[in-house]
Amino acid sequence: MNDAGERVQVRVESLEFEGLDVREPARVQSAFQAELTRLLVEQGVPESLAGRAGDAELDGGTLGERDLSSPESLGRAVARQVYGGLTR
Repeated sequence: MNDAGERVQVRVESLEFEGLDVREPARVQSAFQAELTRLLVEQGVPESLAGRAGDAELDGGTLGERDLSSPESLGRAVARQVYGGLTR
């Protein structure tokens, strides 16, 4: 829910990793979902999404070496990149 008590739904259709063999995608997905949810709850819905419906494509940027240490760290890092992209 946002500050007005309205429900917010974010749907990520796919995550694509160029040049990376993602092992255990279910663990990546779970960590991504948990981290993005945490960011939306704690930091709020970015103004760029407020009152907006529709499709958008977002470049998540480049990940560092430590972001690839486990499926969970990869999922969390990607969620932070996505959230950061939404706030720009």
